[in-house]
Amino acid sequence: MKFRATTPRTGKIRNSARIGPLSCLPTSFKEAEPIPPIPRPLSVLLATAGLFMLIWNKFMLKRGWRDEDDGSTQELERYKAASGLAHRQDILTFFDYYDVDEGRKA
Repeated sequence: MKFRATTPRTGKIRNSARIGPLSCLPTSFKEAEPIPPIPRPLSVLLATAGLFMLIWNKFMLKRGWRDEDDGSTQELERYKAASGLAHRQDILTFFDYYDVDEGRKA
């Protein structure tokens, strides 16, 4: 499936089947096995989903650290107290708590 787009400088219409966030990737793993290009709407969807996942993951990595406004820090402190880890000052986020609680971190 091919799409048409105009170039930013000249405004001329060009074939843009390979334009988009995934256009910098190679089209094949081996020269004998070409991979068809991803249609633009799908590539935009994948890029948007990837960006959303990145933002969500970064948010979750820091959850509990200085989150007094929404009560996450207090909830983390309650979890630590219930597990007998209230004395641990190195547990700052929920992921830190999960690592210590499940034995991945001493």
